[in-house]
This record gives sequence, structure tokens and C-alpha cells, in this order.
Amino acid sequence: MRYYEEELETLIKAGAKVIEIVSYEWERIHGFVNDVATDLKINWYSWSSASGLKIWENNNLKIIDPDCVTLPSVLDYYFKNENDMLLILEDFHSLSENNPINIRYFREAMRKTTFSGNYKKALILSTPIQYLPNDLSKELPIINVDLPDRQTLEIIANDVVAQYKEYCIDSDITPKLLSSALGLTIMEARLAFAKAIIMNRKLTNDEIPLIIAQKEQIIKKSGLLEYYHPQEDLSNVGGLDNLKEWIFKRGNAYSDEAKKFGLNTPRGILLLGVPGCGKSLTAKAVANEWKFPLLRFDLGKVYGSFLGESEKNIRYALDVAKTISPCILWIDEIEKGISWGQSGGRTDGGTSAR
Repeated sequence: MRYYEEELETLIKAGAKVIEIVSYEWERIHGFVNDVATDLKINWYSWSSASGLKIWENNNLKIIDPDCVTLPSVLDYYFKNENDMLLILEDFHSLSENNPINIRYFREAMRKTTFSGNYKKALILSTPIQYLPNDLSKELPIINVDLPDRQTLEIIANDVVAQYKEYCIDSDITPKLLSSALGLTIMEARLAFAKAIIMNRKLTNDEIPLIIAQKEQIIKKSGLLEYYHPQEDLSNVGGLDNLKEWIFKRGNAYSDEAKKFGLNTPRGILLLGVPGCGKSLTAKAVANEWKFPLLRFDLGKVYGSFLGESEKNIRYALDVAKTISPCILWIDEIEKGISWGQSGGRTDGGTSAR
């Protein structure tokens, strides 16, 4: 059992009555809950305001009450059911945002049920966006799910190859191919792999440009990050001989030999200078020299009008960069974003300033 399943099972065994899981990947959330429910030998259910109440049976979610579409009705079912069970409430943020009555329902849920011995029962709040009202902040444990790693992507790639076997005449799922899909959700990766198979009838390293192109489009949709294919190299940068020497040497710190030796990898470079002196050119040249993806982070697009939106945008951008790593995260004109962030809690609670 992996980390998220272990964390969820531990919280349930510890008596957590309501747990929030934050991820765009509802399939993974269902997978975590299914693994835990199987291990605990209990049933699990899913509810949404659109389709009502469902139960997981025979590897499928079966609707048992399509008319149960309000939060009070599903909670009434939950509390009256005396059996051990896990119940996923889909899109928790939409149920709670600007709705104090529903928040009160959750607070009642946290207080109403007492746990003792081997009694296992919990509400799982599934949400793509972390939304934690102050009323629940001291009582609600949160599990933030990272984007899938190479191991998870390998499972998805093999599943897609099997699903499209009538199209796929050749497949070779290499670490390089999986690395090209880092930063995608499971649903996005599944679509990218399937699209590559449909177009080229195979899934090998030759399809990496197709997957990267698909990833570029998805990353650009956020409006926060841009994916660059730099053509510049350090020979295009005038002067800066000390920096160039450092780049040539420290690029070797990412090799397997350096990691085995225990050498720390570079963390960042601050380029300071007047407009037109080559700061952006140098960032592109470093990415080309080290052969890493280059992401441009536009701090000017971070700030949103809603409370918590700016903080969410910053965390999303950094999460994508962390998942794609090693990469070059190029934060252009960082002083404009930080000077704006100095305005305190009006924009993002001081997150950008920190």
C-alpha cells in the first residue's frame, strides 16, 4: 500500500470522521478509497448532486438512489446506516463555498458520530481545489495528492496500450517516454498516450514530441506557465564568463554519478541587470545547455480577485514545476510580482512575499 492509501487508512483508524482529499484526478481518489475499503473489508459509496448515491460493486459504481441529490438527504442516509462504510462526497468546494448552512452540516457530521473499537466510518470530501473554511480548519484533516510520478504513468501507459491494441503495432514504455508526460494528470496523460497511438500507431520514444506538444497545450491553459523550446546557447550570451563556467561545471551535478556521490544540485540563479542586458537570453541558454524543459512563470498573472485565488495559483505553478523537475523555472521580472505581493494580505495573504 502506497503513501496516500496508508495516510487515508491511518486517519480512518485514528477516528477521523471527515477527511478532505485534494486532487483533479477523481479516478485516483476512487482508487485510494477502494484500496483502503478493501483492506478494511468495508463498502464504499460515492455521491454527487447530479447523479445521487452510488455503491461500488463488481468493479463498478452502481446507482442505488438517484433521487438522493441534496446534502441533507445523503448525510441522513449516512448517519442512519449503522454499517461500516466510506462515503465520497464529490466536489466539496462547490458544496461549501459561500454556503454556511452546508458548512454547518459538515460540522454536525464531525460531532455526531463517535468511534470506538473497530468501528470504521468516514466521509471523504473529494475536491480539485483546496477549500478549507475557517469553521472547519481545526477539525478537518487534508490529503493533498501530487501529480502522478513515473511509476503511476507507466501503469497508465501500459493500460492505454492494452486498450488500443488494435491500433498499436509497437510499444516501448521507456523512462524517457514517461518523463515526457510528467506534469500531466492521469486523465491528461491517458489522452496524450492514446492520441500518440491513434496518430502513429505506436507508443515509443518517437512519440515524445507529440506528448510534449500535448503537455504544452495543457500547461498553457493555466495561463500561469509557458513551455519554451529554447534554441539559444551560451555562445549567444556576451560576457558573463564566470557564470558560464559555473553553468558548465554545475550541470554535471544532475548526473547519476553526482547523486551517488552526494553532490547537491543547483537550486537557482538570480540575474540582476538593466533591460536588454541578456537576462532572459541567459535563462533560455541554460535550459538548452542542460537539456531541461524551460517553463516561464508569469507572476503578473498570479493575482486573482477572489480570496485565496492568488495563493492557489502560485502553488499550482510550483507543483507543476516540481513534478516536471528537473526543469528550468524562469521567473521573469520577479521584482514586479514581489513588490505587488508586499501589499500584505489583500491579495494572497502574503504568500508571494514569503
